[in-house]
Amino acid sequence: MKLLTKKIPTLLGLLLLGVVLGGIGWIFSRQQKITENTEIVPTRVRITNQAENKFSVSWITTKETVGWVEYGTTSNEMKQIAMDDRDSGTVKNEYLTHHVTIAQLQPETEYFFRIISGKEKTIFENEGLPYTVTTGPIIATTPKAETFYGTVTAPAGEVVVGSLVYVTLPEAEMASTLVKDDGSYTITLSTIRASGGETYAEYDYSASVASLLIDNGKLQSEASVSLVNAMPVPLITLGENADFRGQGNEPSLAQESTATEAAVLVVDPYEDYEYEEYEEEEELELPPTLTPTPSPSSRAVTQTTATAAIVNPAVEGEVIFTNQPEFRGTGTKGLTLSIAVNSARSYSDTIVVENDGTWAWSPPGELAEGNHKITVSYISAGVSKTVQRNFVIATSAGAGGGLQPAFVASGAASIKPTPREVMPATASGVPTTGVITPTLLTVSLGFVMMALGVLLVVF
Repeated sequence: MKLLTKKIPTLLGLLLLGVVLGGIGWIFSRQQKITENTEIVPTRVRITNQAENKFSVSWITTKETVGWVEYGTTSNEMKQIAMDDRDSGTVKNEYLTHHVTIAQLQPETEYFFRIISGKEKTIFENEGLPYTVTTGPIIATTPKAETFYGTVTAPAGEVVVGSLVYVTLPEAEMASTLVKDDGSYTITLSTIRASGGETYAEYDYSASVASLLIDNGKLQSEASVSLVNAMPVPLITLGENADFRGQGNEPSLAQESTATEAAVLVVDPYEDYEYEEYEEEEELELPPTLTPTPSPSSRAVTQTTATAAIVNPAVEGEVIFTNQPEFRGTGTKGLTLSIAVNSARSYSDTIVVENDGTWAWSPPGELAEGNHKITVSYISAGVSKTVQRNFVIATSAGAGGGLQPAFVASGAASIKPTPREVMPATASGVPTTGVITPTLLTVSLGFVMMALGVLLVVF
């Protein structure tokens, strides 16, 4: 009997000790889960590129994670899914920066959406309610394409690919895109809409200043850029701010390389003449011919090799998300280029490379969705040269092999009632972080139970 009496407290003590250890393990696992949840919370949420048929949503997470958007025309029927612009098919990749374009929408229609973040598919809304966006009206006239483009680099160890790029014109909606693999970014200015989304934004290339923000989730750069300096914007180093409102910015890397390639040896036609010195008071009669005809060898020297290249589209088969893109490139200053776009409806034109070694051209009409080819022809040292690039026009999610748009900056839609940046978003069912009271209570209870278990074992 005495032995049984001793065994019962011992068993109770071991049981309580197991409960205590289990409680401590649960506490630590709960703390870890809360930490993981904070790392996938969307911050710096922005709604951009608003148009009559689409808009974009972007955000940052402190941990690389998957993210997408669920949307619909009612707050309780958000069953459609839009994936990150870099994802394709059903594969979802993990990023610090997230940029989702919701396309194929109806004009002047209110849409509800929420952000899904993390492998556990945590839902984030705007203070417990879905985000809302109203698409804008159709604008009958499409302006000629004009672009805002440049290149960003980063300090050693930092990544610029996939950085978010935001451009804001005065009294206009915000436009955004992602930095490409080569560090470049491009935003179409001409289709950005004025605040409210009823018309396209008005700007003056000689006077307007755009605000530029680049964010990779860890470093940011802000710049004020005069539009005269936006083709291209001077090189930006991520993490540094810049002011490009002046007229005399240093030339870009592309301009410097073009200037080097286009160097021409100039032959002075008078260098073979020897002139005699005459007294001022003497009346002289100049030689009948002062300018000799350059020799064939002299003419050959001036016939230099010309070059031309296509910069946009940047790669073969690139998907472009506008019907009237602006094609750009580099070339020898003053070189005449013949440009042709071959598709169901072909366009052709002749242009001259600018003094800064760049060229730009847009077709006079809209290009249909599907495959196209641009051909640039020119004469180099008496020989005809051509440069070609295939590209795809995809203004809807169904074109371009099912890929979501990598971005065309366009504007429209009023967002209500939230501001353009909401920080941070709130998650349905995610514990509020930073509250230590429940943890202290649980730990205290664990120590009390542990003490009771020890007392039962001893006594």
